[in-house]
Amino acid sequence: MSSPTINDVRKALTALLPIKRPRGDNEGDAIDNPSVYDGLAREDQDKVDLAKEVVRDYVLYADGEVNNRAVTAVRKAGFNISIGPGQYDPMRTAGRVLVGDWELSLSDPE
Repeated sequence: MSSPTINDVRKALTALLPIKRPRGDNEGDAIDNPSVYDGLAREDQDKVDLAKEVVRDYVLYADGEVNNRAVTAVRKAGFNISIGPGQYDPMRTAGRVLVGDWELSLSDPE
């Protein structure tokens, strides 16, 4: 994928809005948390995967450093985003973006 634009980010994130929370004890869990993600239709899982990839590619430089201008652009597009070094392991990226009732984790896998 070529470098995403803010329009790509907006499109990928707004695609998450109509996704319904699956049944189960997952209230408050991020959309990409296994308790939610595993209960989604494959098509919705693909939307989650794409959104995470596009947003991370947009707001992180190739070396993993945060692109603050890109983060500001995402905020100006109407999304509440936070991303930066992990609290306990500064070598890991930790973050999230809020999309309607959903939270999408932007953190590195543990």
